[in-house]
Amino acid sequence: MKTTLTLSLVCCTAIFFASCKTTSPSAPLNGPGVSGRISMAVTISGSRADSNSGIKETKTEEGSGTFVYDIPTVAITEGGGQRSANWDNAGFGGTVDWASEHVTTYGYICDSYKERQVTDKVSTTQSFASASAGLQITGLGLVIFANDSFQVGIGPSTNLTAARTVTKSEHYGYCINPSPETTTTQSAVPFAQYFLPYIGGGADKLTGKIDPADPNHVKGVYHGTDNITMFSHNTTVITLPLEYTITWDLVLTK
Repeated sequence: MKTTLTLSLVCCTAIFFASCKTTSPSAPLNGPGVSGRISMAVTISGSRADSNSGIKETKTEEGSGTFVYDIPTVAITEGGGQRSANWDNAGFGGTVDWASEHVTTYGYICDSYKERQVTDKVSTTQSFASASAGLQITGLGLVIFANDSFQVGIGPSTNLTAARTVTKSEHYGYCINPSPETTTTQSAVPFAQYFLPYIGGGADKLTGKIDPADPNHVKGVYHGTDNITMFSHNTTVITLPLEYTITWDLVLTK
């Protein structure tokens, strides 16, 4: 079981930024700048069972991921009572390992034996490592308003082939068991969509207000929970929580 989200990449990715000017991170700055780090840790763990119309099912999820943006120094643009910066080529690195298992058991008539119970099992593993796949470019932006409140915007990754998904199907208890099958495909990076505002928790995540006691840091922590649907039929909905934490610290320089 996996959650897949595909969105279009827009200019500068963060739609609240009007400018699409890129500042080279290696260029010397003649004024204010900003750099820093944004990271996210994600976990999902547990099993859920369901029984419906004589079919028994169990789904198990064990997954974790860590992602990091190491953000180089770019210039801050000031105007209209606010400050802003854009990193058009910002990308995250990290790793993901996510194993899913779906077991289904039901009655099956074979050789006139009506009480035969057969089992179908589908095991899926999803993996990603930026060490081999490279940084995942999304773009990133920052705006600081006149009252020192801020928004950090991260765009979606448009790379749909950076991760590896292996799916294995197995069957037991049949008169003649079907042969197991294994498929390997390239896929989008699991969990990466939780960087996006309004995804998984329904809140604009990387927002806040600069602490007057620490005026050179734009920082914060966001804890989110997304309830992943494991089973849904009629009025029954069974979910499993996915937990994630985003931490950011951007340093302002003069």
